[in-house]
Amino acid sequence: MLATRAWTEQFLSLFRHHKSILVAVSGGSDSLALLHLMKFGLDPAIALQAATVDHCMRPESAAEAACVAQICAGLNLGHKTLVWKRDEGSRESSDSARLARYALLSQHAKECGAQAVVLGHTLDDQAETVLMRAVRATEISGTGGLAAMAELATHAINPQTKVQLIRPLLDVRRTELRDYLRSQKIQWIDDPSNVKISSERVRTRRALRDGAPFPAPEALARLARLSGRTRAWLNCETARYLRHNAVASSDQITLKRSEEAHEVIIANAIANLVLVAGGLKYRPAAGKLTDLVSAFRAGITLRRTLGRALISVGKGGATFSREKRNIEAKPETYPALYDGRIFLDPEGREHVFIEAIEQFRPVTDDSLHHALSELLSQRSSEPCLG
Repeated sequence: MLATRAWTEQFLSLFRHHKSILVAVSGGSDSLALLHLMKFGLDPAIALQAATVDHCMRPESAAEAACVAQICAGLNLGHKTLVWKRDEGSRESSDSARLARYALLSQHAKECGAQAVVLGHTLDDQAETVLMRAVRATEISGTGGLAAMAELATHAINPQTKVQLIRPLLDVRRTELRDYLRSQKIQWIDDPSNVKISSERVRTRRALRDGAPFPAPEALARLARLSGRTRAWLNCETARYLRHNAVASSDQITLKRSEEAHEVIIANAIANLVLVAGGLKYRPAAGKLTDLVSAFRAGITLRRTLGRALISVGKGGATFSREKRNIEAKPETYPALYDGRIFLDPEGREHVFIEAIEQFRPVTDDSLHHALSELLSQRSSEPCLG
């Protein structure tokens, strides 16, 4: 596929409107192949830079980052190692490392003037992500829960630091990238954590490789694209529902009942309003929404907390507000983000910024984000949801 003119034209078309690009390079085969494809394929007028995130989770990580720096120097490319400094006592996990990685890359992209961060995720990564999400089954049925990584997405860690994410290799197998590197006599780094059976992704990768009773990676990637289109449709319908039935005041959001709304649309609306009110990083699991959706549709009185949000359901609908406990202390220095939903600008003024909704938004699926932004603008004179 890499050798076809059609693929090359599609690959290069993703960058034609950019003046400066930051490539995330770990030294593994996927990112190293991406780096070389961009170095020797892009218009030379596009400024290309590279960065490596050192999570400091393995003894070898600093040496691997130094190796990438040498490779970039040999290609006459600027490179910076971004070191993740974890908060003392914080739990080390793949999820926290992933969020830190994107935050570091986004911040560095802003500092070096790059308009986009380019990532080396492959079709294999896409298939693994889809399968892991299917096994977890934490998304609402029918809402696009199997939709995985988007080729083009927007990532923001605060209203002042927002960058485009580009994943140009989602239709390319890892074996093809390694064949390309071998043909160019380029050596890559094998991350020893890629063989740790304790890792969920490693277990999933082995299951796909060893012929477990799952669809082939290509089929899973097609499923991700189809599910992504389903999610985009659902979010569009949810946005329409919210615009007609949701209102916000200074301390809560009210969602009115509608006899015409489908159960799946109601569930998606409730899940997102829980995110907005509570400010956690992840939407609630499907099983925890069932009784709320049922009570809402039937107009039955129900009061409960979920995801740091207090939800009160009654005959006319439901209200969503932040529960009055475990609220983070307001930072003394700014700019700063706190409680997952408030951003303090450099002058200390508060803006609504729902962290969970701002991360990894597909560019082609923005309708729900706009509807939530309009809703929150009702209670903030200076809304900053994107």
